[in-house]
Amino acid sequence: MKRLGILKRRSASSSRTTGLTVRLAMQPGRYEKRSTAAVAVMLTSRDRVSRTELTLTENISGRGARVVTKTLWSASDSLVIKSLEGDLQSEARVIYRQPVRENVYAIGLELIAPTGNWRTKSTEFNSHGRT
Repeated sequence: MKRLGILKRRSASSSRTTGLTVRLAMQPGRYEKRSTAAVAVMLTSRDRVSRTELTLTENISGRGARVVTKTLWSASDSLVIKSLEGDLQSEARVIYRQPVRENVYAIGLELIAPTGNWRTKSTEFNSHGRT
């Protein structure tokens, strides 16, 4: 579903609206496709009480990942993700949390300025989505 924002520009010489309307379409969805991949990662919180968890991804891309976790992360939490199979490291923001089963959740992470590769080898998936 498209959401439309409407801007109205005011005339510099008067306070009334000139009638110029600009519509900005915002497309929901992903910027790039994710690849199904179980990559061992370390998640570390950025708050005062540092939480660290070793876990696995379900899918990955250059901009994000879906990660299985037992930690009760909340939307907008800030954390650091590090690949244990490569040299990828990034600050990340929790976009969503979904229950998988009792005390297990899947979280969607948006990577912020990722560097490195998810895996090291010729079949690696780097932070830019290329091998």
